[in-house]
Amino acid sequence: MIQLDSKNALDIIKNYDIVIDATDNVATRYLLNDACVLSGKPLVSGSALRFEGHLSVFNYNGPCYRCIFPDPPPPETVTNCGDGGVLGAGKFFFFTKFYI
Repeated sequence: MIQLDSKNALDIIKNYDIVIDATDNVATRYLLNDACVLSGKPLVSGSALRFEGHLSVFNYNGPCYRCIFPDPPPPETVTNCGDGGVLGAGKFFFFTKFYI
């Protein structure tokens, strides 16, 4: 398994038209955003906390993730999927609507 990091992010996403962020890691979310901006690729991203969430396409005829959220939140304020819920299936359906 390959772990995404700042050294390999551009190389990993170069073969894809769209990148889906299905992580619960803030640092990875910003890394994917930056790689998509540099590569000119759209980023489907979302997050959820219990019964609330958001799902968006960034860097596609509009702002990027970092444009809207310029500063990462403090680590102690971030909830992971195990504690806050999972939005992976919603990302997939949104992606298929966007891509088709």
